[in-house]
Amino acid sequence: MNELSLYMSNCLFISIIAAVLGYLSGSINFSILLTRTTVKQDIRTLGSGNAGFTNVLRSVGKAQAIITFVGDFIKAVIPILATQLLFHYTVDNPEYTSIGKYICGLFCIIGHMFPAYFGLKGGKGVVTSAAVLFMTDYRVFLFSVAAFAIVFLISKIVSLGSIFAALACFISTICVNYYITYYQGYSMLYVITVSVIATVISFLVIYRHKSNIKRLMKGEEQRITVKQN
Repeated sequence: MNELSLYMSNCLFISIIAAVLGYLSGSINFSILLTRTTVKQDIRTLGSGNAGFTNVLRSVGKAQAIITFVGDFIKAVIPILATQLLFHYTVDNPEYTSIGKYICGLFCIIGHMFPAYFGLKGGKGVVTSAAVLFMTDYRVFLFSVAAFAIVFLISKIVSLGSIFAALACFISTICVNYYITYYQGYSMLYVITVSVIATVISFLVIYRHKSNIKRLMKGEEQRITVKQN
């Protein structure tokens, strides 16, 4: 409780700034912007209707999909870097800085899924979530990417790989932080906070795949195909 009070007294305001920064950056949806400018359509009216990398790849083309992937990745990297600098020059506490990065990342993912600029109708957040993990804990990032790669290589189904990656994020965050980070001297506040945020991220990604889960259960989910342009 004392650790929480210290964090709230020192970091509440800049944590709010980090959350707002993350949400506004996450709300920039490159799949929608690209399809509107290149094919004069809204990606949400094409293919699966999802405003994300995979649907752009299937419905529009490889070039737009690559740009979408890079954009959805970078839009998490930039605000998290800004948050890191903000915390470093205000509180200069590694634990608080890391928590701030997680908060920024979480709201960046929420922005991608429920973008302020596009009627709260966004994508499923897989690429942006990967960027958040890359910027917050490379170990969890590697576990999640490995889970995605193994499942995708076996099934050729992006959604199934993404669901397993989300589960890997949840499990590996808890294991890494409870069995490694905590014994390296980090506080229990840190361990609990990042575990809760990782749980929320994993839940959001899986929840956004609810339609895919229904199709998977029926054996109707599509394997990856590419729109040629």
